[in-house]
Amino acid sequence: MTPNASAMAGAALMSQPSTTPGTVRIWPPSRPARSQTCQPSSVRGAFRVCGRGCGLDIAFHWQSGAVTETSAGGAVVTIPAAAGEADGWYRGGVLRFGLQLGFITGHAGAMIALSRPMPELAAALAAPELDAESGDPLPVMVDLAPGCDLRPATCADKFGNLANFGGFPEIPGRNPLGGGSIV
Repeated sequence: MTPNASAMAGAALMSQPSTTPGTVRIWPPSRPARSQTCQPSSVRGAFRVCGRGCGLDIAFHWQSGAVTETSAGGAVVTIPAAAGEADGWYRGGVLRFGLQLGFITGHAGAMIALSRPMPELAAALAAPELDAESGDPLPVMVDLAPGCDLRPATCADKFGNLANFGGFPEIPGRNPLGGGSIV
């Protein structure tokens, strides 16, 4: 057995013949196999909001607003239109600025916190485009999509999508036979 073949012998169960004699090709090359049909058992929903399985189309949930201030290099933005929704409404949602997307980690009043800074957003606010006729600065506009906390009540009340909820809310939090957590 050649050194190359002996090194690959342990992976024979996950290998396929190669077109080159004396070698094997590991498949998949960089990630472990996973089931395409099973969802994890969870008290909370198993699907990302507007992802596969959820069934919602994010295009119907975008809300536009003007950014009036940024801080932390663009990781915290002030959008007065966000204050029109209850605190936490956008938490877990998406902020879109041009082609960039930011994950919303917090929402309180007009303040939106992002998982990472968007320096391009901060730069656009610092040097806004000017209106060609009046010379006044144009507002820096973003789109917001509300977030989901993966609870059945949120799926039903906020999105009207309980039929596509992917969790199992009736699973008890403690094992009735052993007392340990089963979640």
